[in-house]
Amino acid sequence: MNPFDQAFPEPAAEFSAANETLIEGAGRRVLIVDNEPELAQMLFILLSDQFDIEVAYSGEEALDLILAGERFAVVLSDHHMPGMDGVTLLARIQEIAPLTTRMMFTGLYDMNVASRALSEGHIFRFLAKPLRADEVAQALEDGVLRHRQKATRRLTEDRLRFAHDSIQGFNAVLEERLNEAQYAVVLSLAKLAEERDRCTGLHLDRVSAFCRALAQACMDQGKFTDEIDKRFVRDIELCAPLHDIGKVGIPDSILLKPGKLTEEDWEVMRTHPLIGAQTLDAIIASSPGMSFLVMGREVALGHHEFWNGKGYPKGLVGEATPIAARILKIADCYDALTTERPYKRAWSHEESFEHIQNLAGVEFDPTIVHVMSLIADEFIEIRGRLNDVDNQLAA
Repeated sequence: MNPFDQAFPEPAAEFSAANETLIEGAGRRVLIVDNEPELAQMLFILLSDQFDIEVAYSGEEALDLILAGERFAVVLSDHHMPGMDGVTLLARIQEIAPLTTRMMFTGLYDMNVASRALSEGHIFRFLAKPLRADEVAQALEDGVLRHRQKATRRLTEDRLRFAHDSIQGFNAVLEERLNEAQYAVVLSLAKLAEERDRCTGLHLDRVSAFCRALAQACMDQGKFTDEIDKRFVRDIELCAPLHDIGKVGIPDSILLKPGKLTEEDWEVMRTHPLIGAQTLDAIIASSPGMSFLVMGREVALGHHEFWNGKGYPKGLVGEATPIAARILKIADCYDALTTERPYKRAWSHEESFEHIQNLAGVEFDPTIVHVMSLIADEFIEIRGRLNDVDNQLAA
């Protein structure tokens, strides 16, 4: 046994399937590369009745064929050639056409060449000169089978990948439609609470837009980087309308009371954050994949907490209140101040901003109040675009 047979043992079979179940791939096309025309032509004559043989007389010529799009089941190359040697050629073919089986023959028993061929060219078989026609034919037959196995595996992987991607895409569409339907139900419940509270027109739309603007500005200013990202910005816009959803559980005698609420009435009214959280807990349990509902629970429960701890229902201090609730508290307050109600006139933008800034560090997170001051023009734009009068006239 020559040393190359020991360096390159027969590789293990990659497929157990019968040959007839394998795809053809590049068929029985074989490229022989040798700078000695006599040997190349001899192999062409001896093997052309069994294989579709093509001959190249240099590594560069062979590489040009591959780069031009020619595909071969097997490339059998001499190693010692002027210019590009066999190992370099087969290594390039490995990069360009990895399904091609690569073989090498040489007249020198050089273990360094064998090692380099294995590591760089990923050689399937190493043949030693002088070549015997039957040995070459058998090696090429094995190489064609090897190519078909690799091509079949690639096709199978592509089909599985396509099937997986198709299923993923189909599931994503179904999930999106389910989420949209579930969100529509939740949003309807939030609008019901809004109408019962006699809030005006586009209050929920404005609060959502203000929340998104504040969250985006916080991210742009590098604030709360461990909490606010693109998904947070999306979720707070979606969940903002849910902040007063708990008011569906407040009796009409209190919620719609025309006069001033008594202390007992306020005790009941202050339960709406807890009712809202409990309502959303039930929805989350049936729709665990909707991340905005988790944030919705946070804003429903925490939007009446104060920065100084004197809010309700838990009396949380500072950053103990989730940031989504702290953002919404400012957005909701600004909209309430700038909206006309039966019991109050609409404050101007300047008056509302001044009021919120005066309460920074008392009711409101001072960092978010500062960010709000940086995007005052955006608040004015949202206020104008979503004003109740124009939209009621348009309707």
